[in-house]
Amino acid sequence: HISLAGPGGEYTDYVATRWYRSPELLVGDTHYGPPVDVWAIGCVFSELLTGQPLWPGRSDVDQLFLIMTTQGDLIPQHVKIFQESSYFKDTSIPCPERRVPLSGRYPHFSKPALSFLEGCLAMDPLGRLTCEELIEHPYFDGFSEWFQPELEMLLSAEAKKVAKSKSKVQQSSRRAHISSMASGSQHLPPLPSLIQDKPQPDITSTERRGPTKSNSMEHLPSIT
Repeated sequence: HISLAGPGGEYTDYVATRWYRSPELLVGDTHYGPPVDVWAIGCVFSELLTGQPLWPGRSDVDQLFLIMTTQGDLIPQHVKIFQESSYFKDTSIPCPERRVPLSGRYPHFSKPALSFLEGCLAMDPLGRLTCEELIEHPYFDGFSEWFQPELEMLLSAEAKKVAKSKSKVQQSSRRAHISSMASGSQHLPPLPSLIQDKPQPDITSTERRGPTKSNSMEHLPSIT
């Protein structure tokens, strides 16, 4: 298993959301790796097949309790981490009165589906399947033969749906624009004239007044 934090490195012990967290995350172990993602894959896989969350815990302790009702006790390492955690001080996990394994909860699952689920949800991280093993799991035998045509059909139908919706929006927008233009042209106020008409000079009145007066300074002698 690869640890991205490096040798001796630590990760945060909080990974959302609670319903998909593995036991090592729930007890507060900061040394973990890809198996936490495999656990989450198992939880999502179960939810996809049933439409319901596998373990909808209301708290970290409740989540651990629900897991134990199906998968059994925590491994000793996780028990030790839980008991030494200051976060869980004076707290204990109730012991389930009755345990129902995954095969009992989902008797209608096919053998490959149940095997895939159990391979993801082993309590010991080292006991879970790797991502490479999940890809090669028998559950996916023949998967590409039916998935590819079905995917192409769904994508084609979705593309047509989007194109039709887009066309309706464009037509509606165009009609609204034309209606707005037509409505606006009927109610625009008349624009004021930008050039005011100037009155023409009254030539006849000038002629009646006679010649204009000469400059009042013309009678003074020249000093040049």
